Amino acid sequence: MVDADLHQALVLTLAAQDHTIITPDTIRNYRASLAIGELRDTAYLAYTLQGEIQAKCSMAAVFWLSDQRLSGLFAFLAACWAIASLLWYRRKTLQSLSSFPYAPSSLPYAPSSSPAADPSFGGLRYDEATQHFYNPQGEPVHLTPMQHHLLTMFFLSPQHELSHSEIADALWPKKPDASETLYTLIRRLKVVLAQHSTLTVVVDRGRSYKLESQS
Repeated sequence: MVDADLHQALVLTLAAQDHTIITPDTIRNYRASLAIGELRDTAYLAYTLQGEIQAKCSMAAVFWLSDQRLSGLFAFLAACWAIASLLWYRRKTLQSLSSFPYAPSSLPYAPSSSPAADPSFGGLRYDEATQHFYNPQGEPVHLTPMQHHLLTMFFLSPQHELSHSEIADALWPKKPDASETLYTLIRRLKVVLAQHSTLTVVVDRGRSYKLESQS
């Protein structure tokens, strides 16, 4: 009885097919043609091929036949989320960079009010055109926005010296006490300077900070 039911369902399915391609609709039609209810949720079609076969099937056709539309939707949503995250990160980075004015005219040691220090000092060179620092090999020195701002202030300051209040007011104008934050910034800036130059920051903690060459 089972064999007869499977056979008649296959005959009906083939009669309803107007093409030779097996699709999800083919499976649904086959199961709908079964008379035995217990078979409808478990029966499936299988076929064998003999001889030399040459298949020309696109990835889209394979995807459609495998009925992975739900997983494809999740993959599409994941890709959209990744793109949105990258755009958000880039926007936040640009906003962070734009919040630190590197232009000499915006700093308290502009050339118009006081003579700028030598743009080359201790192996580092400050290019006012690009507003970047370069090591003796001519390679750009990678600095965080805070490090770049502070180092620019040092280079534009007479004798390369800054007071605690001058730095705090320029970098953290709304922070009541920036002592610990400034200490951390100076400590990390020293590491970068040691890697690319002979410069270091001499600290009179709580009072002044001076950029000096150790050579």
